[in-house]
Amino acid sequence: MDVNDNPPVFSHKLFNVRLPERLNPVTPGPVYRLVASDLDEGLNGRVTYSIEESDEEGFSIDPVTGVVSSSSTFTAGEYNILTVRGVCGGTAGQGCSL
Repeated sequence: MDVNDNPPVFSHKLFNVRLPERLNPVTPGPVYRLVASDLDEGLNGRVTYSIEESDEEGFSIDPVTGVVSSSSTFTAGEYNILTVRGVCGGTAGQGCSL
């Protein structure tokens, strides 16, 4: 049986994503996908994603796939900061944030 001794790891500490200008609110749609890897096996290696902190409402993340979606409008030059957390499965879930 695998021991849950590896935390999830993101490829970068900081992601800078440029979104196209969107002036009319639309239904939520994907804007980016975050991926973390965990060297543990089975449930211990499964990563669950969540948004820990956001400058603005309107963003959501799929806890299984890491796909970030938004129904917000975006103007040229505007930026938002999201803090996303990945937590490994199993009994001793060690988390990492980016």
